[in-house]
Amino acid sequence: MTSYCGKWYAALPRMTIGALVLLLLLSFSADGATGDESLRAGSWSIQFGAGRNLTLQPLGGFSLSVKRHFSDRSAIGMVATLTGGQGGIAPTSGNRSIRHIDVDDFGIQLSPVYIYYPNRDGAVKLVVGLGPDFGFSLFEQTYERRASSSVESPWLKMSYSRKVYSVGINGLLGGEWFFTRRMSLFANYGSSLRFQYTERKEDRGGTRLVQNTYRRFELCDIRTELGLSLYF
Repeated sequence: MTSYCGKWYAALPRMTIGALVLLLLLSFSADGATGDESLRAGSWSIQFGAGRNLTLQPLGGFSLSVKRHFSDRSAIGMVATLTGGQGGIAPTSGNRSIRHIDVDDFGIQLSPVYIYYPNRDGAVKLVVGLGPDFGFSLFEQTYERRASSSVESPWLKMSYSRKVYSVGINGLLGGEWFFTRRMSLFANYGSSLRFQYTERKEDRGGTRLVQNTYRRFELCDIRTELGLSLYF
């Protein structure tokens, strides 16, 4: 899943709106059903999102998205997403006042959701969901910088760190269509209201320059235009 914070209605593409409306109309007008063997208590599924050029990829990049049914109409889903990395960055060419730039970046997001199928017998199943959202991210950068513009001045260690904690609630609306007994296509759209708490620090040569915290609420879009579910 990818997060888009701000005005959710502005971030939703027209194609996504059209696909979602079509699925919703079919869910109430279509007769018959497939996937009866998959939508049952005890079944599991794993979800993949459609990337560029219609290539399949895990939802949210480095993530795992699974779902377990407790009945033919209800299930619990979980999306666990890990992001980040570490390494060095070379200073810009000709910059002799900065050296040894190291960056660490890490994030984790857990999003359990209760999923309900109000029209389980439809050819296209309407999907609604609601659940909490938990997140944590850490960004750290260290480097050495000359104390002044003179090339003879000593090197000072500089550091910057940012920690972000978040908690919120997700809502989901979409549709699912089975083209085999164990495979389905889905299109859905969700929005998340989150509370974030951020800690920020900056040091220069062992001296604390900045240390502050701030809090905010944000409305984020969690968009999955199209995807594939595999049931087992």
